[in-house]
Amino acid sequence: MIGILSLFLLGSVYAKSKYNEESLIVDTTQGKIQGFLNSGGARQWKGIPYAQPPMNELRFAYPMPFKSDNTEEPYMANVDVNGCPQHCNLPPGNCPEYGTSEDCLYLSVFSPNEPSDDKDGYPVLFWMHGGAYTQGLGNCDLYDATNFTKKGVVSVVINYRLGALGFMASESMQGNYGFMDQRLAMQWTQDNIAAFGGNPQRVTIAGQSAGAMSVGTHMTSKKSQGLYSQAIMESNPLALPYHTRESATANANAIFTYLGCDIDDVDCVRSKSTEEILDAQDNAIKLNLDELLLNFVPFSPLVEPDGELTIQPLNAMQQGLVPQIPMMMGSLHDEGQLFVYELFSKPLGEKEYNAIVDGVFGLRSSRGILKQYPFETTPVANNTDGRDTLNVLATDLLFYCSLRNATRGMIRDNNKSKFVYRFKHVMSFDCWGENYTFCQGVCCHGSELPFVFTNFGAGDIYYDHTADEDKLATDLSNAWSNFIHSGNPNTGLPIPAEYPVFQIASDELVVLDEPGMEEESHVRLKYCDMWDRNGYFY
Repeated sequence: MIGILSLFLLGSVYAKSKYNEESLIVDTTQGKIQGFLNSGGARQWKGIPYAQPPMNELRFAYPMPFKSDNTEEPYMANVDVNGCPQHCNLPPGNCPEYGTSEDCLYLSVFSPNEPSDDKDGYPVLFWMHGGAYTQGLGNCDLYDATNFTKKGVVSVVINYRLGALGFMASESMQGNYGFMDQRLAMQWTQDNIAAFGGNPQRVTIAGQSAGAMSVGTHMTSKKSQGLYSQAIMESNPLALPYHTRESATANANAIFTYLGCDIDDVDCVRSKSTEEILDAQDNAIKLNLDELLLNFVPFSPLVEPDGELTIQPLNAMQQGLVPQIPMMMGSLHDEGQLFVYELFSKPLGEKEYNAIVDGVFGLRSSRGILKQYPFETTPVANNTDGRDTLNVLATDLLFYCSLRNATRGMIRDNNKSKFVYRFKHVMSFDCWGENYTFCQGVCCHGSELPFVFTNFGAGDIYYDHTADEDKLATDLSNAWSNFIHSGNPNTGLPIPAEYPVFQIASDELVVLDEPGMEEESHVRLKYCDMWDRNGYFY
């Protein structure tokens, strides 16, 4: 009997090993691709080109699908690829480790190392990184999706063009190149993900910050519909306006002039080096005094009547003009901290604070706003720095209240499972580095990411986290995985608190922390009611 059992177990191990070996080579629209088993036990394909390098005549052009010249041998997808060109000042581990190049349109795939019990395959997470459309990349340790494979999820993590190279738009330029990169990667996923064990009918597009803005743009664009079935938006600054042709052209003209090119001479800019364009991107753009909030994103997707985006995403959500799909979305307790402290490097006195509010919102609106957000009433005891009050104001305006407003619009006619969260955990460890000391001890923009991906460091970076933080990571990754599987974060793996379906009357969400995860209603009610009355674009 022991001998028969041993033979059975040996056969099972051999069958599993044979599956893993054979399943690492997949057939795609661009030929065979060879992956590897990573140290976490997931099948991984790293550095797959999904578009031709956007260089020379393809610079400032919509992406072209990648075509392999080698149809005989598999492409070895074990490549630490370049990030897209950028001057990166993000926290450690978020910047390109292997250099940058315009040859940067690559993606990585993570997949469980056993076949799915579902004949249609595993559900798919399609992740777009943040970084204000000027920084960041997909192929970094923070977005290693190995943990999701352990919960039955296939993940696709992408790079896309950034800054002027991704979004510059003069009068004659199309713009939206980085946005179109994302769409091409989404199409690649539809065409190929079944070969990696994924179900193309169960794709959740997701991202944080500019990645969440990207989710909103694809929901707004009719041409992106059909490439996904549900969405996750983490910290979308919905009240930051996207560029119009007029504002985009003003920034483009500034770059033409800085580079010594005639206005709208695209060939001249194509002749410049990558570093020259980055230098112009950093130094040429002038402050937009008409729309001060637009200065946070000097390069972003372009909205115009006959373009890829015909309406501001926030307006589209308010009017219910986006697909009625399951969504999970949320914000953080102190989102505004990073934006305010990057803009104002020194403390603000009361007169300075009041002048800034007057300047941004105009004298008519600022009177009411200053009543709700007076200098002397902040969460900080004995406050003497107006930046702390601006953090609260910016968090409400850009993130929490604008999200509440958008969600109400999206469920006005048909509520198909919208779930809202508010993350409030302050990390015990410092992941911010020397450029973001103002985020230490604060629930700053991006704080949820190590918990969602359950990545507390890799290589030379390690975060000495607590047992509670281990539990929080498990709880968040379980909820995200549940949503990716079923469109409901409450169904499947265990979570400690219910994510309520958002309803206008009850205004419920889940507050994410450990310990202390719980449901709350009417959070920031009087403040959000004021912004709803005043509007969100300034």
